[in-house]
This record gives sequence, C-alpha cells and structure tokens, in this order.
Amino acid sequence: MDNKRDDIVQAAIRLFSKKGFAATSVEEIAKESGMAKASFYKYFQGKHELPLAICFKMEEEIGKDIKALYSQTGLSSRDKLLRLIKIYLNNIIGNKVYLLIITEPFPANTHDEPTNEALQEHEKRIFLWIRDCLLDVYGPDVEGHIWDITFILMSVTFEYIRVFEERMEQKSIDKLADFLLYITDSLIAGVRQQSEPPSFLWGLEAWFTSSRGSDPLQEGKKIAGLLEKLEAKLMRLSLSDSTRQEFLDIISQLRKETSAEDASTGLLKALLSYLERLDELKEDCAKLRDLLGL
Repeated sequence: MDNKRDDIVQAAIRLFSKKGFAATSVEEIAKESGMAKASFYKYFQGKHELPLAICFKMEEEIGKDIKALYSQTGLSSRDKLLRLIKIYLNNIIGNKVYLLIITEPFPANTHDEPTNEALQEHEKRIFLWIRDCLLDVYGPDVEGHIWDITFILMSVTFEYIRVFEERMEQKSIDKLADFLLYITDSLIAGVRQQSEPPSFLWGLEAWFTSSRGSDPLQEGKKIAGLLEKLEAKLMRLSLSDSTRQEFLDIISQLRKETSAEDASTGLLKALLSYLERLDELKEDCAKLRDLLGL
C-alpha cells in the first residue's frame, strides 16, 4: 500500500474509533494524516471509500500472518488453528473500526453498490480462510457442516467481543480462543456421533461461490514444502560437509524468517540470492520468490 494512502487509512482508523464514522470529516482525516484536504482526494474519492480500505488492510495483515503460520513445520494443524484464532481475535479487537463495519453497518448512503459488493467479497474471503483451517484439522468428512460451524464460531466471537470489548486483554483473548476451539471440538463430535447427520443450512455452496483470491493457508504449506525440498536436494548434492552445512544454515534462517509475522523483505531476498548460487536450487528459489511476493 502507498505510504501516504496508508497514512490516511491509519488516520481514519484512529478518528473513526474516537468519534465514529458520521462525525468525522474528510478535513479532519487529512489533517490527522499530515496532509492538506486537497491531497486526500488524490487517494480517495471520499470518506465513503475508507471502510473498504480498512477492511482490505486488515485482510492483508491476516493473510500475511496465516501464510507465515502455515509455513511452519514444527506445529500440529490443531496448534496452528488455535494460533489462527488468536491472530483473528487480536486483529478485530485491535481494530475497533473493523469491528464496527462488520457488526454495525454504516448508513446506507455512505456506500455505493460496488463498495457494498467489495465488502461482501472481503467477508467471504475471511470466512473461506477460516473454513480451510477447520478442514485442515478435522478432515473432509465434516465438510458438509463446516459452513454452519464457521457461522456459529463467528457469531459467538462477535457477540462476546461486542459485550466485553472494553475488558478484553491478552489473557481474556487467549481464554476466548481456547473456548472457541472447545466449541468447535464439541460441534464436530456431535456431527460425527449422529447415526443420521443433522441437516445443515449452508451446505457446500451457499453464498460463498465466488472467486477465492489469495489462499494464504495453501501458500504457507507450499513454502514449507519448498524449504523441505531444498534441504533434501542439498543432501543429495556432491558438496563438502562445510559447504552443505553453510547452505543448510541459510535454509534454516529462511525458514525462521518466512514464519515470522514481521518478515524482512530485504533479508528474504538476500537469503534466496545466496541459495541461488547453486544452479540445482534456482528453480525452487524462484517458486519461493513468487509465493513470498519478492
């Protein structure tokens, strides 16, 4: 995201959180972001575009965190799901404006139809990511019920935060994450214990039949797979022990950096460039660059 555009979005988040959407003017947002009102319109046509920009910023952050999480190989799928729940909770609690957007729609006249459709698509992508993570843990046999379970979990989450938002600290976020996982286990167990599975509301299609966009969970898994493949290739190459260990250490650093939430683009590029000194590793390094957006 352009730095000045990002400054505007961050300013809007602060002001909307304090004053609300309706009471905040474009002039105030521009001033808060350190620019003249006229400069605001270089990036946005009006205040009505900011809720969508806020959603996309959060989606981008969650996507990056999911990709980093699922590029790790030392965690079980269940541990990853629990961490994902905490990532999502921290994001929506930390972004009060986002919580307002998804629980209390802005006045109808603040959105044009394309913006409303874009907000719906954003919400669908978030739900798809959660669905994919649930299936990764519980398996395809519960796929017919996974949308309903996702809706139950999201409903509990939003209602809990709506009531207790002012008292939510990291300790309570962790407890809520554990409770949501407990609810999920209970629902899955209930579905599996039924001799005749209960009917479901949403099924496999519902309103989620739309373009998926990026898939950070699968991208994270591909990153982990490519790193393992690079290690396997190194073990097969005719190299001295010291040279092989040198390259293995680089892969270890690369694995650590790809699984970090605040990964350094410069360091990732440098590590991959080092690995590309071996022709046998260039193809997989190119795939990694593509997955990492380098």
